[in-house]
Amino acid sequence: FTINAMAWNPKLGLCDLFGGREDLKRGRLRCVGDGRRRFTEDGLRILRGLRFAATYGFVIEEVTERAMWLEQRWLDFVSAERIWTELKKTLASDGAAESLRRYSALWRRALPELPEGTEETLKRMERLDIEGYEGEERDEELALLRLALLLNGDGERSRLLAKQAKLSRREAAVLTEAARLWDRPFCNEEGQLKRWIYRDGYDAVLRSLALRQARSGAAEGEEAAGDPSLQECQKKRRLVERWRQDGVCMTLDRLAVNGSDLRNRGVAPGKQLGGLLERALFAVMDGRVENEREALLRFLGL
Repeated sequence: FTINAMAWNPKLGLCDLFGGREDLKRGRLRCVGDGRRRFTEDGLRILRGLRFAATYGFVIEEVTERAMWLEQRWLDFVSAERIWTELKKTLASDGAAESLRRYSALWRRALPELPEGTEETLKRMERLDIEGYEGEERDEELALLRLALLLNGDGERSRLLAKQAKLSRREAAVLTEAARLWDRPFCNEEGQLKRWIYRDGYDAVLRSLALRQARSGAAEGEEAAGDPSLQECQKKRRLVERWRQDGVCMTLDRLAVNGSDLRNRGVAPGKQLGGLLERALFAVMDGRVENEREALLRFLGL
C-alpha cells in the first residue's frame, strides 16, 4: 500500500514516490501500482488492507477494493496463523462489525468456519462492553468475545474454528467456555451467582455476563422474552467485580478450614471430606457462618 511505501532519508527527508503521504492525509488505502499484482504477490495483503480500514477508519480506494475481490483466491495460500493475527486485530478494532458486514465473504474465504454474522449479531458486537482490561490484554479479550458472539453459542463450530485458525490453548478455552455457558440460566439470587463463580471462576462469569449484556436488546428497547435486561446484567457484573476486589471467599483455598483440619477431627479422605468442605464454603457464601476455623468446625459438627 502507498502508506507503507514511504521511507526517511537523513539527507533527503521523506521519500514518498507513490503519494502515500497524501493518501494518509485523506484516510485512503491504495495499492502501489497494479493492485491485482500486489495481491498475487501475497494474499495476506488483502486481509491487512481490511484490518487497516477497520482499525484506522481508512476508505479502501475503489480500484484496490475491486482487486481484492478479483484476487481473493490467493487467500487460500495464507497460513492459518497469519489469518488469525489479522482477524484478531480487526475484531478488536472500532470498525470490526462494519468490516464483517461489508467484507464477510473475504473473511470467510480465508477462514471458512467463520459464521456469516446476521445484522443483529453485528449490532451485538458493537454493544459489547468489557471492563477491567487494558492494552493488548483488552484487545485480545474484546476480539475473543466478539468472535464468541459471531459463533452464537455453537460449541462444535467454536471447536472447529479454534482448530482451523490454530488458536492458542487459552484462546480456544475462552471460546469453548463461552459456548458452554451460552444458555446457562441467569442467576437472580446472590447465592446462585456465588456458586457459579465457585464452579467456573470469576473470569468465566464476567465474560458470560458481558455476552448476556450484549445479547440483551435492552439498549434498543427490544428485550427478548426470558433474557435478562441490560440493567440486570450491569448490576450483576458490578457485584461480581466488587466481590473479586474485596476478596470474598468463593473458593476452597480461601476457606479457613482445609482437608487436614477435617482429617485431624476424624474425617476419612474421600467424598465425605470433599462434601463437608463444600458445605462449609456454601454456608460462608450464604452468610450462615463466619469464615473462621473454629466456627466452621462447630458448624460441621466436628
